Amino acid sequence: MVIMDFSRQSGKKILIVEKTKRSYVNMEDITHISCDRYVSIIHLVDGTKKDSTAQQFNEFEKKLEKYGFWRLNRKTLANGKHFSEDQTVNRKKHIMVYNTDILVSRRKSSQLENKLKECDE
Repeated sequence: MVIMDFSRQSGKKILIVEKTKRSYVNMEDITHISCDRYVSIIHLVDGTKKDSTAQQFNEFEKKLEKYGFWRLNRKTLANGKHFSEDQTVNRKKHIMVYNTDILVSRRKSSQLENKLKECDE
């Protein structure tokens, strides 16, 4: 059984390597990470974005999964801490992540439903 303990994010930082700059970002400030070809874009609570060219998207997924980040589709990894609502529109599942509507892929939709049910128990 998977239980999402978002308190594990508290005080944890993740290294973001941009072109010529390295910075640390609080894990709980990340709303989601999107992928645009070879660039991972880290979206933050304050509305800013950071581009990471040094880490591949799947590396972020492996590193952050245990902290409550969920893969919603081929290009998006979202912080479950910032989920505000989910809805189905035209048989397609959408998750609202900190004022951003993200479409959940068909494959990930059933996995997400199971995880959310486990968290409710």
